[in-house]
Amino acid sequence: HHFGGGLVAEQQVQIRDTAIEAARQALTKTMDEKATGNYYMAVKIFPHHFIRENKTAAGAGADRISTGMTQSYGIIIGRMARVPAGKILFLITTTTEDLARVARDALGQVRSKLPGKTRIVFQKLG
Repeated sequence: HHFGGGLVAEQQVQIRDTAIEAARQALTKTMDEKATGNYYMAVKIFPHHFIRENKTAAGAGADRISTGMTQSYGIIIGRMARVPAGKILFLITTTTEDLARVARDALGQVRSKLPGKTRIVFQKLG
């Protein structure tokens, strides 16, 4: 038997690429330590959206530098994933029930690194 589960977004949320990566690293580290070679993990979200910042110059004599909101695309400062409610963020499958418990704990610890409400779902596969 295999046990599979994951972290599911309870609400629509925007997650930065840095948050996704921090969570992925933490999960990988925990699972590698406690379930070496006996798990499969997948990141089910991808940061397609660019976050931009339009820096404006403030202060005396800076009136010829900044264009305000005219052609204000700004520079890319990061990326984020737009996640709908009910979407699986991370998927983990394991070979035993004990390792499924380890995975559940790992997902529980990672929740604090991600914005919005999430829930952990686990089930027996096959």
